[in-house]
Amino acid sequence: MIEKRIKVCKTPNCDRLIVYRNGIPISNMIIYKVTNKINGKFYVGQTINGLAWRKNEHLKSAQRSVNNHFHSALIKHGKENFNWEVLCICYSVNVLNEMEQHYIALYNSMNDGYNMTSGGENYTVSEETREKMRKANAGKNNPMYGKKRDLKGEKHPHYGIKNTVETKKKMSDARILYLKNNPDKILKGKNNPMWGRKMSEETKTKMINNLPDRKGKNNAFYGKKHTEETIKKMKIAQRKWRDEAKKTL
Repeated sequence: MIEKRIKVCKTPNCDRLIVYRNGIPISNMIIYKVTNKINGKFYVGQTINGLAWRKNEHLKSAQRSVNNHFHSALIKHGKENFNWEVLCICYSVNVLNEMEQHYIALYNSMNDGYNMTSGGENYTVSEETREKMRKANAGKNNPMYGKKRDLKGEKHPHYGIKNTVETKKKMSDARILYLKNNPDKILKGKNNPMWGRKMSEETKTKMINNLPDRKGKNNAFYGKKHTEETIKKMKIAQRKWRDEAKKTL
């Protein structure tokens, strides 16, 4: 195994080192700077997942909504007009927070750049700052004003990407937990957008015709059997549903 230590912090009085093993850095905790090639403004940030991951997250967030100066600039000038670089690699979250504050102050990026806070993981945005943020991106000041955000097909950031089984499980668990903590968001009764509406026979026919063939081997449950415990739970649920239905008659 080849191991070497090199200085990566660009500040003259900083002596922090990073360890490379077989040419690969062992830490993804970094401070990064993004420079606008057109006007020279920049943004300083931190991440524990490496520059490539954080860059991708910034670009996706900018596409979804423009909620800060940096994302507004990404939409206005285009991602190809920004240069991304690593300023410092750290070993702990505390040092990461310190160095983010250090570089934001060093480059004065709150006044001369896109940073809206002094940095650090645990900061609180004041109501005054929130109001300034809202006004700065309201109406014609918003670069997306009057435009339609078309994220269909190849323009969608998730186009061509397939979620793994593990990712789908995490998404499902997160959704279940969210609905458990926010029962008012469950689309039942009047919360359902179809509440009080009736489908036409034509719509019903289209839906039936568009259903995939789930018979035989095409059925996801093909060859599987419910456990006794599951069957018991299903019976209890059906009985409860019937009892509730009778009350409405």
